[in-house]
Amino acid sequence: MSGNRLKVIDAGRGTAMLFVFLSHFVEYYLQYHGQLRALKICWDISMVASPTFMLISGMMLGYLFASHKTDFKPIRRKYIDRGLFLITIAHVVIWISFLPLVKTLHGNFKVLFITDIIGLSLIVGALIVDKVPALYRVIFAVVLYSFTWWFIAQDGFVNNNAEMLKAAFFGSFDCNCFFDVFPFFPWFSLYLMGTVFGEQMYRYKSAGSSEKIARMFLRIGIVSIFAGIFLILAAKYLLSHGMIGFSNKVGSLFAHYQKNPPGLAYLLFYGGCGMIIMVILDKIISRNLFPGFINSMEIVGKSSLFAFMFQYFIYFTVVVLINPPFFYWWPLFFCVTAILIVLVVKFWYEKGFNQYLTILNMPIWKFNTKSSDN
Repeated sequence: MSGNRLKVIDAGRGTAMLFVFLSHFVEYYLQYHGQLRALKICWDISMVASPTFMLISGMMLGYLFASHKTDFKPIRRKYIDRGLFLITIAHVVIWISFLPLVKTLHGNFKVLFITDIIGLSLIVGALIVDKVPALYRVIFAVVLYSFTWWFIAQDGFVNNNAEMLKAAFFGSFDCNCFFDVFPFFPWFSLYLMGTVFGEQMYRYKSAGSSEKIARMFLRIGIVSIFAGIFLILAAKYLLSHGMIGFSNKVGSLFAHYQKNPPGLAYLLFYGGCGMIIMVILDKIISRNLFPGFINSMEIVGKSSLFAFMFQYFIYFTVVVLINPPFFYWWPLFFCVTAILIVLVVKFWYEKGFNQYLTILNMPIWKFNTKSSDN
């Protein structure tokens, strides 16, 4: 493996963003033009984005904690800062970008984005990662996820506000109060599990066993994929014998397409695919193949906060307002938009603009304004 362990993590986050781009591109373009078969194929492919991004983000926190145990306080502050930015300013910016799509497809403007869940995970994760040992984090993640699905299975609340809170934190099949919602607890469970993997990455690296990291990714990926496939096949067997229906909550738990709230089969299968992507990226990095692509993905990974905001603007504002006609070479259209986003993100990163995405360090604006005046 390459000497710099963070390179594969950042490149992994950047690669996951490509699947985010695809998901959001087809959400309007193919759906609006009635290309439902192509839409389903693209959604099945792009579903790898969310589990992969959450896992890798958790791994980044775990790695940084393990490598800075004696001086973790500045990292904790930075994580809290970025988290606060995501759930406040970034949420508003993304929501504004989201308005043309929602107005066109639905009309319900209440949305909890994955960026909101990432922001909360950054804050909570940074606050507890140095206080809760890795083993207890694994146990807590499993218990929290299990309790989440038990709670989802309970009857709906009479009070609409309570039902909204349930949908926001646990997930719900009965609440129509959101256009789209990423529930916090099940996704945070995955993020928390990622912190444990990140710590193990650092242990392997510090022991001079970097090659074991790729094997760890491979083992996790293979076990998760096969476990997910087993659950999917078991559910289909139970369905064929009338024991469950995919319309009920138990069936949804074992359905590969159950994203929000995230079903177990979905997380296992697509999370495992994400780990295989990490193995592939590691091989590419270690052999110095496609350096331009890896460098671009690494930059997108380091600037994922801005990349999230900008791609929402491109796909849910610009594309929706332009409303381009459908043509069969639409994958080329998508590639052009993705390249445009990557180029803008690279410009943003090279100019050092990431420093302005802050809540707790607002004086930086004043300082740089004075510097520019001079």
